[in-house]
Amino acid sequence: MGLIRLYSVIDGKLIPIIYRKEDLKSMSRIEMDGYVCGIVVLCEEDMAVDIEGKDLNRIRKNSDGTYSLKYFGTLKPQDLELPDLDQAYYEKNGSVTAENSFLGGGYSLFPRVNGTALDQESEFNLNFSSAGKTYTIPIRQRELTTVQTVSVEPKERDDITFQYIGNDLDGLKQETDDFEQRLYAITEGIDYVESTLGVNLVDEVTIIDYEEIYNAVTCDEGSDIWFYVRTLREEPLDELRTIAAHETLHILGDRIQCTASPGFREYFADLKGFDDFSYERFMLTLTGNALSDETESNNNVFFSFINEKNFLENMKGGHSQKNMEELFASFFHSLIFMDRLQKNLDKPVKISGARRRLSAAERRIVLDEYLRGIRILLESVSQEGESNPIAQRTRLFLRDRMEDALALRNGEENLI
Repeated sequence: MGLIRLYSVIDGKLIPIIYRKEDLKSMSRIEMDGYVCGIVVLCEEDMAVDIEGKDLNRIRKNSDGTYSLKYFGTLKPQDLELPDLDQAYYEKNGSVTAENSFLGGGYSLFPRVNGTALDQESEFNLNFSSAGKTYTIPIRQRELTTVQTVSVEPKERDDITFQYIGNDLDGLKQETDDFEQRLYAITEGIDYVESTLGVNLVDEVTIIDYEEIYNAVTCDEGSDIWFYVRTLREEPLDELRTIAAHETLHILGDRIQCTASPGFREYFADLKGFDDFSYERFMLTLTGNALSDETESNNNVFFSFINEKNFLENMKGGHSQKNMEELFASFFHSLIFMDRLQKNLDKPVKISGARRRLSAAERRIVLDEYLRGIRILLESVSQEGESNPIAQRTRLFLRDRMEDALALRNGEENLI
């Protein structure tokens, strides 16, 4: 191979480390102070490259001369730091044609969750195979550490296991006086959703000691939540509960697949204000992806109303206008706190940067969208088979919330 570029997280910082062919000849293994969160490999010929049986992805060449790395983004040629002695080779393999759209001998692997570890073990093997021969480079790193398990009372579910990936767990605990309270707040947020529906959704929470991202995330087909360390350390306890509940609802949405239904896609397209025959609506209903910026929509009232920063007092989150997954999470979150709906209709709402009270017409629009949204979710989740207990529990929950929304809507009519 010509070059290995490891992306390592050490003390919360992303540090790329380059190993060239001559470096590797004198090494029996690669030793990392932190953990590996990405890898780029440049070989002098095409070959099979894997980490513990997981194949690396080929690096795609773009027509503008840049390269695309799956789950990482776009890099310019100079960003890859191609070996000078191999420049002619990479120039020869650098043009894009219909038959050849990959960088010859170029491979990469990055996790779906940005900044987390490629492999959870303290040592893993990077394997190169060609012509029936395999060359292996062991890589040692910081492994995933179990922090502790946390339970809430009354105990209706298994404990939540918290894990940590980084190289200074003791330092994190020392600089966070209420560290255990923060873990408990996250567990409470998860449990509030699960106990409301009577289902188990989350298995583990992983703390990622990566300072460059401020967020919490989930993945499709997963049951884990990832909290980046600054979010865990800096957010108030109530906000951590809200974030954890919101992320748990993303897992729920994935389990019942409501956002994949045609009805929910049309619902989101209508809320975004896409014209009936627009390209934006066509692509949204076909692929599920919204092409417009998350701040653009003709119906700011409903999006603003259900976002956690408006619906839940003193909270900050929610961007339901961004995509269908965010719409589902914030909308369902408001349904869990349906007892606040009437009060929220009466108080000022921040819409397009200004805080004001809703007009009578806007109040009715909000309630109509609630009824429509609940009905669409009910239709979608009803298509799930009886073998899906999460769908069954969700149906019962939505039917109750439909009755609540109908009562409020009828009350609005009586005020006219």
